[in-house]
Amino acid sequence: MNKSSAVSEQTPIMIQELLEDCCPNFGLVPPTRIQVARCSILTDTIAYFKCHKFDINSNFRIAFEGEPAVDGGGPRREFFSLLMQSLTSPESSIRLFEGKQGHLLPIHNIDALMGGLYKFAGNMISASLLQGGPGFPLLSPALYFYMANQSLDEVFERATAEDIPDAVVADAVAKVEQGVDEDHFKDCIEALREPLIDAGYPYVLDFDNKEDAVKNLMVHSVILSRRSEIDQLSCGLGPVLELIKSHPARLMSLFTLDNKRTLLPSDVMSVVTYEDSLPQHLKDYFERYGTTSDEAHLRSLMQFATGVPEIPPMGFSLPEKITISSIRSLYPNSSTCAMILELPRQCATYGEFADMLKSVTEAQSTGFGIV
Repeated sequence: MNKSSAVSEQTPIMIQELLEDCCPNFGLVPPTRIQVARCSILTDTIAYFKCHKFDINSNFRIAFEGEPAVDGGGPRREFFSLLMQSLTSPESSIRLFEGKQGHLLPIHNIDALMGGLYKFAGNMISASLLQGGPGFPLLSPALYFYMANQSLDEVFERATAEDIPDAVVADAVAKVEQGVDEDHFKDCIEALREPLIDAGYPYVLDFDNKEDAVKNLMVHSVILSRRSEIDQLSCGLGPVLELIKSHPARLMSLFTLDNKRTLLPSDVMSVVTYEDSLPQHLKDYFERYGTTSDEAHLRSLMQFATGVPEIPPMGFSLPEKITISSIRSLYPNSSTCAMILELPRQCATYGEFADMLKSVTEAQSTGFGIV
C-alpha cells in the first residue's frame, strides 16, 4: 500500500515509517464493509467488532446510513475522525474515559470491562492510526508512559493533580503540590483522608508526609484503581502498543497533548496543489485564506476537504494532496475521496470569498450528500 510523503512537520516522518512497518497487509484479506449511523457511530462500530467473523486487520470500507457516498478514502477518514471523538463525547451512550482533555483515563467500569469494551476502544484507536485516521492525543502523559514501560516510578514522576478526575481531591492535591503552608494544609486533610484510605496509604496524613501521601494517591488514582481497564485498552492497541514500548517519545504526540503542535497554515499549504485552469484570483484568495486563518478555521477547512481535521499520522495517499479547482456555483463543493476542493468563480472580493468559505466549511464540514 503506497503511503504519502506529504506529512505535516508536526508529525515527524519517523512516525509514518513506524506505522507503515506494523501495518497489516490489507491485500491478503477482503475489505470489511461497515455501515454506521452518525448518531450512534460508537455503538454501531462496537457491534461489528463483537462479531467473531470481524477481522480487525482488514481494510475498512465505510457507508454512512442514509448517505450515498461510496468509500474511496474520504468516508473512512471521516468515520475514524468521528469515532475518535465519540470515544470521549459526553453525549455518547457508553462512557469509557473520564477526566480533563489531555489527562483522560479509562473509567473504572465493570460492565464495560466484562464486555471487552476497552479492548474494542484500543482496536479502534489502532485501526484509526493504521488506516489513515487521526490519533487519540487525549490521554494523561502519566498513563501513556505507564502503558509504554509498566513502571510505577514513571507515574510517580509524571502524575499531577490534573490527572485526578475528582475535582475536590484534585484541588487539595494541587495545593500540596504548590507548597501549601501548615495553616492552610488543615483545609486539605478532610478532602484527602478518605481517598488515601481507599488508596491503601498506611499512615496518618500530616504536614511532614504530605508530599509522599499525595504521590501515592496519584499513583492509585491514575493507575491502580483502573489497572484492569488499562491492561485491556493496551491489549486492544495490538501492534501499536509494541511501537509505543519501543519508541515512546516518538509516538507521544499521537496519544497526549504534550509535544503536539497546533495545525499551522504551513501544514495545510504543504498538502495543497492547484488545477492548471484555476483562475488566478481564486488561487490568490485561497493562498491568503490558507496562510492567514486561525487554527479553528483551518481544521474546518481540512475536515471539509479531506474528512479529517488535520494531516493524519499516516499522511494522505492516492491522492497525496488536496487539489484546488473551480466551479460555476454559489458555494464550494468537495470530494473527500479524490480530495478535490471546488471554489466558486463568482466571488468578487477576498472578503466575500473568506466569509463564504468560513460559513460553508463550518456548517457542512461533515456529511456526504452526493456520490
